[in-house]
Amino acid sequence: MAVVALAFTSCKKNNEQNEGIRFSGVTEAFEVTPCEDRAYIGTNSNQSFFEINDQIMVYNLDEEATKTNYGIYWTKTGGHIVDWFYSSGTVINHRDASTTTLFAFYPAEIVNNARLWEGDNEAMFEIVDHQTYRKLNGQVVVPKGTLAMAAKDEIAQDVEEEQFKFKNIMGVLKLNLKSSTGKTVKSIVYEDNMFYVTGRVHLKINQVDPDEMTWLINNYNPSNTTYMNRLQDYIDATNYFVDDAHVSLKGKTMTLDCGDGVKLNSTAQPFLITLRPLAGYAGFKVTINFTDDSSYVITTTNNNMIKPNDIRDMPAINVG
Repeated sequence: MAVVALAFTSCKKNNEQNEGIRFSGVTEAFEVTPCEDRAYIGTNSNQSFFEINDQIMVYNLDEEATKTNYGIYWTKTGGHIVDWFYSSGTVINHRDASTTTLFAFYPAEIVNNARLWEGDNEAMFEIVDHQTYRKLNGQVVVPKGTLAMAAKDEIAQDVEEEQFKFKNIMGVLKLNLKSSTGKTVKSIVYEDNMFYVTGRVHLKINQVDPDEMTWLINNYNPSNTTYMNRLQDYIDATNYFVDDAHVSLKGKTMTLDCGDGVKLNSTAQPFLITLRPLAGYAGFKVTINFTDDSSYVITTTNNNMIKPNDIRDMPAINVG
């Protein structure tokens, strides 16, 4: 179900280019799922945003893969709603979109189209095993390049009139940490008890059904035979599988690198880790590493399942 991560190649855009197709895209706000006995409430709006020079991949999908084309677009502004300008790709002026399906994916840098035509509309996405803690304008935000979004439109007549409504594919684990002794966090290592959270994901993107995928994730029930048959049908249709790549190995561990360190105090501070849907279903282990070479371990076997467009807000913890 995971559809993301770091690409083999990224496309170089011309920041001065304003020619070619132009259209807009809008993001959605994250929902927040508080866990029991939550002691810390975030004050952010939880709205997702595009950033300056972000890129998206836009496909004209055709059931006959050799007729599928794509274009890469960039934005020179940041925000909730932005305009996109053509950068590169196999199609500059999309043909009549009423004859095909329009599919847009963010960020373009994480997509590999090497098997798009010979693989019957197969695209590959990679989830690497590391993310980087960061702040923007004083606020903690999700690590760069991890917030995957997608939009699909089967009724558009003209791509230039299109406003893609992007949906968040991934979810976020929000750890809230404080320290009575002024500990400084160097890194946080997440280990899932059941699911792979990294690797190269293969999908036939013309078969992706956002509504069906969302239903399957939100209603995940491995003990229900009817549900599992429905899930298997979707996996078969999309030819979904995960393998290793030279920049991304299939695994259950994700590390958040905190650079020079984040100093804690008596007020809980948020740490955000972007994860694929279904992560945390059978619980997880989190190891918090400090600059003094000590560590603090959190383990749980409870269902803390990550869902698309959802922030799993954990209770505040005093790590000493």
